[in-house]
Amino acid sequence: MGTTPTYGIYYDDPSMLALGRTQDQKQAVTIEAALSTVAATAEASTSEKIQQASEQMQTQMDALTGEVGESIEAVKENSLVPIEAKTGGSYEVGTNFRGRLLLSGAESLAALGVPSDGDSRLLMSIEAPSSGTYEVGTNYKGRPVGGGVSSEYVESQVDALPDVAQRDLLRDRARRTVAAPRRTTAKAVVAIVADDYPAATLDIFAPMMKARALPWSWALNGNTFDAGYSYAGFSVGKSWADVKAMAAADGVEICNHGATHADVTSVAQMKAEIIGSRDRLRAETGQDVLGFIPPGCDFPEGVQYKTAPLIGTKGELALVGTAYDRWVNYGHAWATGTMNNPVLNDFVHPLDGAPRMNAGRQWLDFPQDAGVKPAGIGEKLIDKAVANGGGVILGLHACYIEGGGAAQRMTRAGIEGFLDRLKTRRDSGEIEVVTMTRWHFTEIGK
Repeated sequence: MGTTPTYGIYYDDPSMLALGRTQDQKQAVTIEAALSTVAATAEASTSEKIQQASEQMQTQMDALTGEVGESIEAVKENSLVPIEAKTGGSYEVGTNFRGRLLLSGAESLAALGVPSDGDSRLLMSIEAPSSGTYEVGTNYKGRPVGGGVSSEYVESQVDALPDVAQRDLLRDRARRTVAAPRRTTAKAVVAIVADDYPAATLDIFAPMMKARALPWSWALNGNTFDAGYSYAGFSVGKSWADVKAMAAADGVEICNHGATHADVTSVAQMKAEIIGSRDRLRAETGQDVLGFIPPGCDFPEGVQYKTAPLIGTKGELALVGTAYDRWVNYGHAWATGTMNNPVLNDFVHPLDGAPRMNAGRQWLDFPQDAGVKPAGIGEKLIDKAVANGGGVILGLHACYIEGGGAAQRMTRAGIEGFLDRLKTRRDSGEIEVVTMTRWHFTEIGK
């Protein structure tokens, strides 16, 4: 099974260093996840064993959360440093301060024997409004002294620990799903994703892919068959049972697409929209649901995929610290987005065996078969991927195929011709066509 991974969290912010912990004496909370049982059961093909593995992983996550909470409480109880200021003013304290009278400045630290070596991380400033004894530390709450790290920040880091562990567990599972830690290929790699629209997808698109033995993935909303669903008119006559049966028979990967396919207006709604949808899809399909594909909607905190392409223009840093980042990027093994390749300025992505987080995809469903015609938008991108040794994600909505229920953009002849040419390139060894999880964990080699 290999070595069980160990997850460590290190405290090296100024206030923790102020407790006497040097760079060589970092405190660590070590979390060892016993993955052997999960790995063994996850390798089984039956839905019963997959469900058992999911339950065991959830049990481990619950235990992990408890261990982290207990550990951080122990740290916080000993995190206050008493500061005695003889007069009001600005002061600094170093890592080996032990209740001495507080003196001002780096020179005073040197006199106390603090080996700062010019490293500002060894210093923590406070502002004393008058003489007196003050406390600073990780659970500092509203006292009239600056410095330290707020309790809110500490709690946010504690909250993030299970998320990080969950993401690592999911990525381990994803690697087992693709049968190797990393897959290496010299070919360009193509993934095809259909979004939403169960009726047209099941009746039109799925049979086309099955006839050519082409793998594909399906981005679905957790509320797809619920009353009041955004696109309920395109789900008529279909059910979760139909989705599950087709996916199991054809090897189609189900991906999380959010619960409602509607704008989310508050952070409080985010967990239900993202994680609630993921868990619903797992329950309805029996799959692990390892990845997230965002709908064209807006989310709180400036994460916008509809009114303004914020992520596409500002990059991944726009996501950092948002609820979207937490529930999407840490609640899944991988996620797509709108990011392009800044070198090629298109959606040909370099693949190195690690998930290409927030990678953008190319749509095929343009009017008049523009995305699927010979030498059209789709094939030109594949040609570029072959030339550069990269991966591409191609997306479509089956409702836009002739007879799919929406205004036609692709004729049946057009999309089938595209798939025929794709199959020919696959069969010749020029490209590889894979599901989304396999795409993200492929390493393209030469």
